Amino acid sequence: MSSLVETLKQFLSNFPKLASGVWLNAKGIVIAVLISLAFLVPGWVIGWVVTPWGIFRHYVNTVAEVTGLNLYLVSALSTVLFIPFYYGYSLLISPLSKRRRYAGASILGGMFVLYNLGLYSATKKANFSFGEGKAIKWYAITPDGLYEADREGTDPKYGLHLTAVTPDMAEILELVRQGPPALLDPHATEFFNANTGRARSWYSLDEDDNYRFFDRPGYDPRSSAELKPVTHAVVDEWRKRDKEKAAAVGGNPNPIDPKTAVFFNPVSGKPQVWYHHDPDGTWEFFGTRGFHPRTGAELKEVTAEVVEEWRTAEQARAASDPAAIEQAKVNQVDPRSVVFFNPTNGQPFVWCGRGPSGRMEFFDRKGVHPLTGAPLQPVTQEILARWRTDEQRLAEAAKPKAPAPPHDALKDRW
Repeated sequence: MSSLVETLKQFLSNFPKLASGVWLNAKGIVIAVLISLAFLVPGWVIGWVVTPWGIFRHYVNTVAEVTGLNLYLVSALSTVLFIPFYYGYSLLISPLSKRRRYAGASILGGMFVLYNLGLYSATKKANFSFGEGKAIKWYAITPDGLYEADREGTDPKYGLHLTAVTPDMAEILELVRQGPPALLDPHATEFFNANTGRARSWYSLDEDDNYRFFDRPGYDPRSSAELKPVTHAVVDEWRKRDKEKAAAVGGNPNPIDPKTAVFFNPVSGKPQVWYHHDPDGTWEFFGTRGFHPRTGAELKEVTAEVVEEWRTAEQARAASDPAAIEQAKVNQVDPRSVVFFNPTNGQPFVWCGRGPSGRMEFFDRKGVHPLTGAPLQPVTQEILARWRTDEQRLAEAAKPKAPAPPHDALKDRW
């Protein structure tokens, strides 16, 4: 009992000191908590708000810098896309749930993939960055065509060193991307770009020193010579030669018969006939460009629509004109004595069609078969070969057959 009393007295005598120590310790704890909050709150703000927004703005600024999209449009899109970005970021740094962190990583990963695919789509045809104007495309012209990459390096197939695109080459490369060079008709070509004044045609000289014009740079497939951009001196020289050539042949367009004319080049498909259509409905066709010798009007190139319009007009005229109807009557000719082709130009003199019996019959002009009503076709070498084969077969079938030998019954028995 006495020991307990002593302990109590000692505690009471030391209480002021203990209370003072506890107060000091509590004060230190409070100060420590306040200092921690002073760092944690800004850190939380930085970690949860400033950092994701800064990261997001970095990517948005990259889009605006590279593509040159309108800043208002970029800001609107960034505001909309920041919501899923921030949500994914908040899940990613969640300290208590691994599942939430996985979900956040999936959202941010998907947005990262879409971001890079969008940048690829926006820059795959761009040659320069919008902000700094630096080249973002490198190229090499290979035997297979144009090879392009987004960084400096070497063509993996031919080992050609890639060159950065320059402003002077950008317009040319845009043409090269469209494919190999094709021949141009210089009479219907604009040699220079109306906006920049640069050449938009290229040329080479053939073995006869004649100009050949192409629609893009490359090599002449006939001579393998490198095509050169046209200059004003080249165009003037070609025009001078063209005028001299026209003067040498008389300078007047030569009329042609549209019924036997080949309106379009069978290789290139380009028109090779010119026409004049009078207001009274008269059609005239010519084999060269130029001006109408009677009216002075410039002749125009035929088109598929023009040819169809002319044919329709001819059919209507033939249906209403008795003279044309009489003229359109065809006369059958003997194929064993007729001349099938014009010896000068190879055009057919004779038309043909199968009669009611199925045999090939020949006529002196274009029209329809008088018995079947089927349109007659101009003869060709293939048609004549088939006709000769049919005639030989019919001749063999018409030959009398040799009598069969007498039947020997005794030989059959043995």
